[in-house]
Amino acid sequence: MPIIHPLTPRLRMPLLVLAMLVHCGLAHSQSAGLVLSYQDVLRMSTQNIDVSLATRSVDSAKADVLSSNRAPLPTLTAKTSSIDLQNGTGTGSLWQEQRIDKSVGLDWTYERGQKRALRTQSSEKTVDANLAELKAVRINQQILAANAFFDLLAAQQKSSEVQSIAASYGQLEKVAATRLSAGDISSQDHARIAIEARRAMADALSVELESRRASIALSSVLGIQAGRDRLMLANEWPSMASSPSLSEALGAQGIDQLPEVQAAQDRLNAAEVSLQLAQSLKKSDITFGSSIDHFPGTSDRLLEFRLQMPLQWGYGYEGEIAKALTQMDQARDQLEKIRMLASAERLSWSHALETAKQRLNAYETVIYPQAQQVASQAELAYQKGAMSLTDLLDARRTLRTILIERTNAKAEHAKSMAARNIRYPNSF
Repeated sequence: MPIIHPLTPRLRMPLLVLAMLVHCGLAHSQSAGLVLSYQDVLRMSTQNIDVSLATRSVDSAKADVLSSNRAPLPTLTAKTSSIDLQNGTGTGSLWQEQRIDKSVGLDWTYERGQKRALRTQSSEKTVDANLAELKAVRINQQILAANAFFDLLAAQQKSSEVQSIAASYGQLEKVAATRLSAGDISSQDHARIAIEARRAMADALSVELESRRASIALSSVLGIQAGRDRLMLANEWPSMASSPSLSEALGAQGIDQLPEVQAAQDRLNAAEVSLQLAQSLKKSDITFGSSIDHFPGTSDRLLEFRLQMPLQWGYGYEGEIAKALTQMDQARDQLEKIRMLASAERLSWSHALETAKQRLNAYETVIYPQAQQVASQAELAYQKGAMSLTDLLDARRTLRTILIERTNAKAEHAKSMAARNIRYPNSF
């Protein structure tokens, strides 16, 4: 099968189009867009729609406190009675002379068993739980934003590195064209170099797409309307020197200080108060009332006093008490579950941070320097004719792969560091 010459229009046009797309796409993305620092991203993530929804829950719980801390409203009653339909009510003024009993009364319920105080206390504990959950939402959103930040930063760095590799392949292709004209290499080798150059340009386009997707993901977390211009980030990779060891990462911060554990504890406290409130129903509330009657022909000033209370015959609110007791047990189980998950998560993140640190250290100190050295030696050897094209391309592919893996390792280490710092700020 004949080999297509790399300088013919059939092969040169795709290379030209790919080069133009890479150059225009990268230049446009670097010249436009909003430049954000890591602290900007963390700050903006605490103001997104998820945090807003959690804030609304806090406001709603505070309104419940206001409504709970109120005694039952008094009841005003107006009535007419003793209207004699058989003998009539007489003649004269309807309100002053006719024999119709008219009365105006006021009734007020006295709550026993400290129901009002218990209602208020339960609502206040719910507010505390919502505040702790709001704090947990902010922390989770900051972790999501940090992950998206370093994903985008890694994509931008890979885009720059792959672009540089594509440019070096283009330079190698030019050198190969000159050597082909001089008869130093075969058209087969020239075609292989041209193919590698085109693959590098295609890789640059793929990484650029990854960068744009990462930009959209970060915009979503920050609550920014994603547009055509992707976000640009300041180059803020955390150093390995600031990364704690496993024992330091575990730190001294207690599990009970975590906001989700605090929220679960507040929910349990509220459930305990709700149980007391249900038990207080056994003390029946008393309704006091009084009314003034006006009955022409008998008296214009008749006074009535009333007292009402439910009689708990055959039922002592056992259902309400059993439900409150079950809800308290559920809240206690939920607290233990969250404590266990938080403890396991803490240990898992600490091990993940230690592993990410060791992996990045391996790439920074051993793998990447050696791959770079091998690639440089291969370039020099190929120029002097001491190495085959196959070995040179293998060395270049290895370096390209390691560059991407090194950037991914940096991103994983940065995300683990960020998660630990945000989640357990007192552990360092």
